[in-house]
Amino acid sequence: MFARERPSGLLSGQELMQKMDENAALSRNVRSMISVPLIDAKKRIAAKDYQGAREKIAAAQLVPERSGYENHAIARAKLALAAAQDDASEIAELYEASALGTWYSTEEKAQSLQTVAGVFYNIGQYKQAVVWYDRYAELGGSDTMTGLLRGQAYYLAGDFGGAAKVLDTELNRTLQTGAKPPEIMLKLMADASARTNDA
Repeated sequence: MFARERPSGLLSGQELMQKMDENAALSRNVRSMISVPLIDAKKRIAAKDYQGAREKIAAAQLVPERSGYENHAIARAKLALAAAQDDASEIAELYEASALGTWYSTEEKAQSLQTVAGVFYNIGQYKQAVVWYDRYAELGGSDTMTGLLRGQAYYLAGDFGGAAKVLDTELNRTLQTGAKPPEIMLKLMADASARTNDA
């Protein structure tokens, strides 16, 4: 009954971060001894060579006297690696480290929040997923599929009232665009509303 994957046409937060990071690493002041291993790490993440990616990131971390932006680029690479592996053990800390400074645009922050929430959702930590999906929404994130996953996270965490509210908002947003809401959204909202009324 639940949506678990993104439609094939949408980029995941991790994919978008990788594209933005590659461009940012080349366009900002990052020494080549850091940018080259980080770009290689991103390629290894895409190829699912996580150990190789970890080694490249570690090589970048060994460079002394890193600038704030270089530390930011390294934190984002580590975040992308954790996201690719659905590794929730330190993903929250990695997001906070990558969000330090002035280098993250609002769109990039929203994409990263979406990614962190998705990791918690994928491993079944729905209450943590709710926290991160809410941060995504507070930042203005408005992707319909992410809104549906946010509602499902509330539902799976046992907060049926919260699920009904989130799904109602998403339903209204979908209808305002003239699009047809996904059937799962309607079913989940009806069930969440019924459970809220029964409580």
